[in-house]
Amino acid sequence: MLNGERINRTLRAIIKGLKLLDSQVISGVVLSNVAPRQAEKLVKSLPDEGIEVLWIMPMSKAVADAFSYRHLGLAPVGER
Repeated sequence: MLNGERINRTLRAIIKGLKLLDSQVISGVVLSNVAPRQAEKLVKSLPDEGIEVLWIMPMSKAVADAFSYRHLGLAPVGER
């Protein structure tokens, strides 16, 4: 699973790097945190790299809140 937020050309570079490292390591990708307009661009560009987009998880505030950053994995006092 790769975070697809604002990562058009960089996503292709990451995938190309993974394929150069080991051509058998990746054949499909799940993209998370993707805006609808961006999803179309990514789905069209990745087959050029021989990669299939298996699933796209759209941007969601609920998902972002569930996976919000935790410094050192610690929960703030207010959440205890």
